[in-house]
Amino acid sequence: MSRRARPRDPVRSTAALAAGRAAASLSQALGRGSGTMIGGRLALRLDPNVLATVAGERRPVLVTGTNGKSTVTALVAAALSAGDPVATNSTGANMPDGIVTALTADRTSPLAVLEVDEVYLSSVVDATAPRVVIALNAFREYTRGVSLAATLGHWRAAAARLPEDCIVLTLACGKFRFFDKDLGTIGGLPRLMDVGQCNDAYSAIQIAVALAGAFNVGVNDLPLSIICSWYEQKAVAILLTLFHLGIKNIRLGPSLPAFVTPNVLDVLVKNFNIMPISTPDEDLKAILG
Repeated sequence: MSRRARPRDPVRSTAALAAGRAAASLSQALGRGSGTMIGGRLALRLDPNVLATVAGERRPVLVTGTNGKSTVTALVAAALSAGDPVATNSTGANMPDGIVTALTADRTSPLAVLEVDEVYLSSVVDATAPRVVIALNAFREYTRGVSLAATLGHWRAAAARLPEDCIVLTLACGKFRFFDKDLGTIGGLPRLMDVGQCNDAYSAIQIAVALAGAFNVGVNDLPLSIICSWYEQKAVAILLTLFHLGIKNIRLGPSLPAFVTPNVLDVLVKNFNIMPISTPDEDLKAILG
């Protein structure tokens, strides 16, 4: 693959990266997240070629595909690290802004192994001139005519109608387009909080477990509602993990997954009280009692 042809402006890149680091630090200080995304996003906004700058002369291994990216990236990084240090986006932030942040944090490792969201593969290839691209499967769960825009509109409407004593925790990839309104704070904490990427689902589970322990109740007894937005197979792992932990009363949408046949649905309803989403008003009426 040819080397990158785009001209790079070191001064502009330096300024963009400095602004990105400042934004990330501010995000952390305000409790609005780790800053992994906002830092890289601002740097890219100020210098569209900043990814090429932080990649430097490293020609990385890129791993892309619908499923298995994180696992394969970790395996390849571990294998290569036996020889030389490896820069990698181990947090799972696999869009250009997250990749910029990961490579900015490690400018010295001679090797890089990067997980890349398949939608952004072309731009990342253009910026980094990878030595190897590992392409896994390409699949997207069919949602039977329900669009992503309609689903996000549903969540936005529901969030806007929540009482001021409710907190919204977002998790996984689509949440960055979910809601851009300021819901204010409660007890000094933001009412809208980002838990992380798909790979951070365990963190959300630990939050629920910690809350249950603090109030000396079971997780299913908490005033907690779990809504699983169904668009990719990654949701299978999250959903099955929740079932394994005995979590009940999960709402699933925009439609039921293809593998949920009538018989499977009957079992899930009887054992876990799983239910589909309806309208924002109806969902909130049921959730808030």
